[in-house]
Amino acid sequence: MANTQGPNGYFIIGLDDKGNLHNSPPANDPAKIRGMLLKKVQEPMDVELYEHRIDDKIISVIEVPFSANKPHVIKEYIHKKSVTNMFIPIRKGTSVNAASKYDLDAMYFERGKYLSTLYSLTIGLQDLVKVLMVIKDGDSTKVLLEFHALVINRGINTDYISSGSLIIEECSDSSLVGQSFNLIGYKDNQSKSHLIEFSDFLVVNGNNTQRGILQFELDRETEDAAVIKSLDLHAKYRLEIENSIGNVYSSRSFSMETPL
Repeated sequence: MANTQGPNGYFIIGLDDKGNLHNSPPANDPAKIRGMLLKKVQEPMDVELYEHRIDDKIISVIEVPFSANKPHVIKEYIHKKSVTNMFIPIRKGTSVNAASKYDLDAMYFERGKYLSTLYSLTIGLQDLVKVLMVIKDGDSTKVLLEFHALVINRGINTDYISSGSLIIEECSDSSLVGQSFNLIGYKDNQSKSHLIEFSDFLVVNGNNTQRGILQFELDRETEDAAVIKSLDLHAKYRLEIENSIGNVYSSRSFSMETPL
């Protein structure tokens, strides 16, 4: 639907072909669906998930908003035991087909009307890799977090992350609330480490994506190793990143259970 011209599209779960309602509460929350899209779709589209109660039954509605960022590409499309890599679907009537050259021309024409942004970075933190503790001078500890991340550049110019922070909004240790982890570097696909302080930035070409492992360091030293335990799955964070021209992207609140 996201590749099709026209208004928003909807999937209604819980309504059969005869118009009968079936109790179908949402199986996943929106954050998990967005996480799946990040992994399976190149240029992932936005989706919204709602539930509606009708006649004491709950039906689920997945809304696919209009997207100017077409085409959205399924990395591995499986249909009737056949697998197609980098498949671009488009809905025509009640069927889904591979996009033709004319469909792609229309997508890029529409994209050109709406996407004139020169610089636009967003980022998805997909899962926590590990928590590290670095001992300094034998008595103080630096706490590091590493995340798998997908950086998306929706601008037409090459861009990079010049700085970033992971702000703690909720955790079991109230003294940590409001403090932040500063972005200190990243690891590329070859596990090579890069440090922000040496201007070794994570660069993303225009209208492209870049995967890596982002490394954040808690902006304070501590002598209490128990601080690690307070940064559990239920702790909540907000991510802020700054790009090459000083634009700041601020994420919604998230946790390790419901990543960006």
